[in-house]
Amino acid sequence: MSATASSSAVLRLKDINDLDPLLQPVWRHYTREELMQFDDIRPFEELPAQFIPDRRRPLKPPLMYFGWKINMDEWLHYAERHGFIVTEHIMHLDGVDEATFDEQEFDDDNIPDIIVVEEVDTTLSVAQVFWSFFSELGITPYTDCPLKCSMGLRGSRMMLALRDNYKDNSTLTPERLRELQKQMNQSEPPKWYPLNHFHWSY
Repeated sequence: MSATASSSAVLRLKDINDLDPLLQPVWRHYTREELMQFDDIRPFEELPAQFIPDRRRPLKPPLMYFGWKINMDEWLHYAERHGFIVTEHIMHLDGVDEATFDEQEFDDDNIPDIIVVEEVDTTLSVAQVFWSFFSELGITPYTDCPLKCSMGLRGSRMMLALRDNYKDNSTLTPERLRELQKQMNQSEPPKWYPLNHFHWSY
């Protein structure tokens, strides 16, 4: 099946061999070209049976995330406008980046100054936005951080993950999903994407 197969065709998949060759259980290191081809594979509207874990089968499917790909820069701006920015204090020794730093002899009378820099934690700031959406809608996060990285190289790889194929989320009712989609201004419902470390296992 080609990477541009329609969603209706995807739902008729009956065998692992019907999957796109990149998604089939071949043990290898993906080349850069293959990683770029992952961006051309359409996400699944419904999870194919091959990716549903089954204890009766020794082959364990890769982790698949259900959600939306997001633009981190846009959501960071949203966090700034709505007061969700999280900062952290980074400490380092003055001059540690200089090439001669390790050659200097330090003792109790010659200690480099400690520099403290406040930086924005982009991931936590954006996560705070979605945690607020979840709280408002009554959705329980299924994992500590809802931001995950999908497979590929081009464009945005970060996504808001609402569940995965190994862990369900009973709080994701159709009504709540529609409200979340509206709050996020998403034109389409959430879909299934492969994890950035895509591999089958036993």
